[in-house]
Amino acid sequence: MRLALLLLFVGAAPRAQTPGVDGPAAPPTGVMLAAGPSAVVAGGFGDAWRPGAGLAARGEVSAYGGVARGAAVLLSFDADDPVPPFTLAIVTAGWGVRAGVGPAEVVAGPSVGVVHVEFPDAVEASGAQTNETETVVGAFAGLRVPLTRHVLVWADAEALRVALAPPRGLLTVGGGVALRFDVPAAVGRALR
Repeated sequence: MRLALLLLFVGAAPRAQTPGVDGPAAPPTGVMLAAGPSAVVAGGFGDAWRPGAGLAARGEVSAYGGVARGAAVLLSFDADDPVPPFTLAIVTAGWGVRAGVGPAEVVAGPSVGVVHVEFPDAVEASGAQTNETETVVGAFAGLRVPLTRHVLVWADAEALRVALAPPRGLLTVGGGVALRFDVPAAVGRALR
């Protein structure tokens, strides 16, 4: 009986593994800061406006078994007279799961935030609306491919529903280069 218990204990004991060699790679930790170009690939605000190129920024931190994420996108929408062009700023926060795919990682999850619209050519005296702020809900998915321990390439897509009347959908994409910084061990343990 003692021999059986000893064999069971030894068989169930954790084995030493080298992450990424003879076991799954440890999930990356730290803070990721990213920036790059962005564009609207689907949806919009009607036929009067044409989406232009924009900028995207991301910040991520390993948290609670996944990744906490903040994102910002700045886009311009062109128009022909008499419709004024506008600038769109989207800021979202989300939490998602992370999965390793070879050396890369995939992240995905829900997001909430705000969208702010500025009509720079609208004249306040004319009574035209010069800005508007609304809420958005959506989901994001992204790919992170490390080039070095601290430098990676990223690509994201975010589908958003803007709370207008009627509601509008937007699908934005972005990508670029990111930097990943280590966090102190105590902070990493607190966010697990």
